[in-house]
Amino acid sequence: MGAERHTIISSDCHAGLPAAKYRDYIDPQYRDMFDMALPIQTEMTDMAERVFLLKEINDEWRSGIEDQLAGAWDYDKRIEVLNGDGIAGEIIFPDGITEQNAPPFGAGLQMPTKDVTAELQWAGARAHNRWLSELVSNNPARHFGIAVCPVLWDVEEAIKEVRLCSENGLGGVLLPLLTGEYESYHHPKYDPFWEACQDLNIVVCF
Repeated sequence: MGAERHTIISSDCHAGLPAAKYRDYIDPQYRDMFDMALPIQTEMTDMAERVFLLKEINDEWRSGIEDQLAGAWDYDKRIEVLNGDGIAGEIIFPDGITEQNAPPFGAGLQMPTKDVTAELQWAGARAHNRWLSELVSNNPARHFGIAVCPVLWDVEEAIKEVRLCSENGLGGVLLPLLTGEYESYHHPKYDPFWEACQDLNIVVCF
């Protein structure tokens, strides 16, 4: 009896540009602020790596697989890794985890609600979503991109972003995991957002 064939879909892949390269995707009016924030973001990430005793572990993990890690932003390298692992398709969340490539202004995987400016976090989210749309456009059938959407700040803005992301080939949205001092997700104010996601067949992730 011949071997069975299986289609493998990775449900937890990640992608993100090296931090400095997000500048081209930031709305022009926020680029000066981006230039000021970038070294702070880099320093804070480095500090967290040291404080939580992750640097030695991460350095050892990176050794010898730098090309694979570059697949978080380099499409050709990404395809090499996917093909090598036998992965037919992937769901792509933000951040490359260890490579200083979270979206700017706190618009990354965690999307904190404290010590961030709503306007800037939206700018960071839009920058990541623009780039991610470009990435998945290389092969939309293979890459399912999850947009960053800090809905807590502005439901109407979130609906606009969801529609734009859907038009540009992204299939889901990532919302802040914790609502903090803001209304929980069962609050009626979010109903128009849920309706928009349902109408557009957008997958909601936390």
